Amino acid sequence: MMALPNVRLHLTMSPLRWSVDGWRRTGALVSEGRRWVERLRSIAMSMIARLSAFVTRNVEGYLFADLETLKAASPPPGQSDGAVGYPLIMTAFSGVELLGNLVSSSSFDATRGADRFDEFWRSHLYPNDAARQAAGTVLYKVARHGLAHAFVVKGNLEIVKSSPTMHLVRTPTGAVSVDAVQLAVDLRHAYDTQIKPAVLAGSSLASTMATRLSEMESAYAAQSTPLLSGLALPAAPVAPATLTATHLGLMTSPGATGPAFPITYKSTP
Repeated sequence: MMALPNVRLHLTMSPLRWSVDGWRRTGALVSEGRRWVERLRSIAMSMIARLSAFVTRNVEGYLFADLETLKAASPPPGQSDGAVGYPLIMTAFSGVELLGNLVSSSSFDATRGADRFDEFWRSHLYPNDAARQAAGTVLYKVARHGLAHAFVVKGNLEIVKSSPTMHLVRTPTGAVSVDAVQLAVDLRHAYDTQIKPAVLAGSSLASTMATRLSEMESAYAAQSTPLLSGLALPAAPVAPATLTATHLGLMTSPGATGPAFPITYKSTP
């Protein structure tokens, strides 16, 4: 009969010892979890900072600044050719595909550019116009491909500038007309009203864009590194300050453009 208290004591003390050890282990796990949360938060903040640097330099600084220059360009005095309509629409098409890749919910795939172009065209450029929505896929094939590969448009397609009423309409002759300036305006409007606010707010879309950008950087690095490193080119001389075509670190004059990757940004302490 005297054994019963011992049994009761054992049964009551054992959970106590387990509880103390369990709380210690739980506390350690909580601390480790907090460290992981902080680490993930730091990674996320770094990715958002890189995205912000990319859109500031490459989207706003290169893409849209170049579009503004091309929009304002006119032929030399006494000439009718040279209004850079083709380069303008090519640049706008590239911008549509770039932003389409960045906002996509699908992982970056360099072979799916047409899909990302069409998605952005439909969802962000002309979301409320079924006829113009359907034009994106066709224009990608006949205008983007033709101009990028041979500097010609395929078929009965007319590219005009600064004639907004002639944008994405069919002319009396049966041609399809695209106003390159209006396309650039529509692209900038979509960016300013739908994309840029999301980046500034650090929204879920910004997180998606940061992930796509990281995937894009990795894919392009894997493709370009062995190709560029194998070129046996002579060393460049010291760049004069008047050069504006390329950014190589030495060239800092206005108008310079250069590599998108690796992305550099100033981290906050």
